[in-house]
Amino acid sequence: MTLYFENFRYDVEKQLLYKNNELIPLKRNQAALLEFFLADADSIHSKEDILNAVWGDQIVSEQVVFQNISQLRSIFGSDAIKTFSGKGYKWQLIVANNPTSAPIETTPKPPIKSILLVFIGFVLIATITIFTAQKDDTTDFYVLSTAQEDRHLTGENLLEEALSESSLFKLSSSASDLSVNQAFSSPKLAFKKSNIPPDAWLTWGKVYSSERQSVFHYGLSNQLFFWQGYIEAEKPESLPNLVSERFNQLSAIGVFSSQERPLDLDRLRTMLSEAPGDPDLLLMAAQYHINTNQDDIALSYLQKLLRLDALNENSYYKAAAHWQIGKIYKMRGQSLQALNSLDAMFNILRNAPIGHLHFQYIKTKAWLAYSETDHETMFDTLENGLAFFEDSSSEQPLLMFKLHILYSILAQKASDHEKKFVHLSQAQALLLKHNLDESNLAIIYYHFALFSQYEEKSSPAINKLTSKQGSYAIYLEKILDLPRTKDNFWIHDEAMELLVFHHIEHKTFAAANALFIDKKMTPKRQFLRAEILLAQNQHSDAITLIKEAFEQAIIDYDTRTAIESALRLYHHSEDDPKARAEYLAYLETNANQSWLREQLVLVSNHGN
Repeated sequence: MTLYFENFRYDVEKQLLYKNNELIPLKRNQAALLEFFLADADSIHSKEDILNAVWGDQIVSEQVVFQNISQLRSIFGSDAIKTFSGKGYKWQLIVANNPTSAPIETTPKPPIKSILLVFIGFVLIATITIFTAQKDDTTDFYVLSTAQEDRHLTGENLLEEALSESSLFKLSSSASDLSVNQAFSSPKLAFKKSNIPPDAWLTWGKVYSSERQSVFHYGLSNQLFFWQGYIEAEKPESLPNLVSERFNQLSAIGVFSSQERPLDLDRLRTMLSEAPGDPDLLLMAAQYHINTNQDDIALSYLQKLLRLDALNENSYYKAAAHWQIGKIYKMRGQSLQALNSLDAMFNILRNAPIGHLHFQYIKTKAWLAYSETDHETMFDTLENGLAFFEDSSSEQPLLMFKLHILYSILAQKASDHEKKFVHLSQAQALLLKHNLDESNLAIIYYHFALFSQYEEKSSPAINKLTSKQGSYAIYLEKILDLPRTKDNFWIHDEAMELLVFHHIEHKTFAAANALFIDKKMTPKRQFLRAEILLAQNQHSDAITLIKEAFEQAIIDYDTRTAIESALRLYHHSEDDPKARAEYLAYLETNANQSWLREQLVLVSNHGN
């Protein structure tokens, strides 16, 4: 049996959902919940009915209902399921047993005079549109004129050659002190620093050549989102035509339209319906679902990319897909599968000079070895990575900087304090020597803040660094004054949290609250403000904030904040056994069990 609604069809027997013949992967609970709604689309269903029908005898929180409904709304649209306060939820889309059985609305035929007026109106609109299109049908592109370290590369010239003759694009240049690698790492920062019109696009790229092929790694950024991809050719002279063709394709599928609309899931799916085999879109769809903790859906997109006939076995898209798969398996604790995926990635990159993919391979493999407490392999991986970049034909100081920082972090975790300071010092030297963007200082300040609490008088390298550090809080505050990028956003968030607890410890509550001035209120920041209120014994206001943080964190797929909030609410709901059971059920479903047991013991001891 197959059910149809709007441009979707659902095969009930196989539990398969399609949108315009494109398979939309569903998790088991999502499929069960969808079937429940479709089976009785005319009724309002309570949370209890949904829990009984979908989860049966499983002990789960009512929050899983809200979470799964939110996920279905992200697929079918926010209006597909309506909430009736105090009653439940109702399916809103018309369901039919065949694609042509949905009711067709009919309207009375308008009089001839009205038709004539409408026709004249259309002619006028069409005339205005054609006249306007003659002047405004181009997309404004600004090619990043890169910093000195990249001038020996041909990315800038390649873009100018490929796009300057196209009637679709109006081309200009934008001088910047950022490198191409920095633009890939911080695209919004690159756009902001370019000072170009808000409705324009910034583009940049880098050419890599090997015995096997030539590759152009390109990037695009506007105010709302970032796009990157690879263009592969057997000969470098073929690249300009291929770049021109690729940008025309991007224009055709609507990448450059809707300047004020972000690249959300609905827009990704719309573009995928136009170009179902586009490797960039498949990678971006996978990344979206990784970010929202829907790993199974992400894996389905990545496997589809690996099966594309248009890509050869050594395509860098396949290397990127193997890397994402390896990350997913690593996060799941499936080390053997993660290592197999990373090995497949390395086989593609073995003789390739594409630095950023090599860095991701080194980073993921080193963290995997650390998670297995295999410090020997971890350090070998890091040393091999340094050797690769030192032997690389093109100098890549930003990636070397990141690798030394990674080395320092993992050395700290392995308790090798000598190495952690040596590599932190080398990273700082690279930053100063190559005048890397100040946003990269965030990780240096973060290390200084953490390491300032560690003293080891016997090491000259340590003394040289720590003598210049100053206080713990000063370095954390410096981080918040730096530009926020997609590379350092987690450091900003960590610095905010550490500062809040620093001020709570020292009872400097005014300074703690000042951290939130002019800051967007995210679930994590709501939680931190509640911590300040708890420290001031304002329990009622604090609990209200934590409940808001918990609910919004679930909607935003911010599992870490949701777990932290649920644990706090569990601790402070001794007088409400029903609510306490719900928070415990959420924790048991979503948190690491060994961690949860430790936390519950702490809560119990605190209560006693």
